[in-house]
Amino acid sequence: MKRLVADTGPILHLHEAGALHLFQSIGEVLLAPLVLAELRVHAPALWPGQLPRWASAQTLSTVAQQRATEWQHAGLLQRRRSPSPRPCAGNKT
Repeated sequence: MKRLVADTGPILHLHEAGALHLFQSIGEVLLAPLVLAELRVHAPALWPGQLPRWASAQTLSTVAQQRATEWQHAGLLQRRRSPSPRPCAGNKT
């Protein structure tokens, strides 16, 4: 079985296109807690109860977190901010 680590963008856009079923053919899709938080903000109706069978929440190990922090300090990895709702283009807020 293949494993895929997905960022918010591909999931969100496949959801908008009605094509999330394509992930089933890949295998297991691993989602970081931040990705799940972003999806709750940008697509709150996507998975209101539990994740589909092909998706699972996955946190980084302590070693991976330390490595990511080192990469951030070295300028090799951008630090992501917490998700916040973005106003639509038509809104003037």
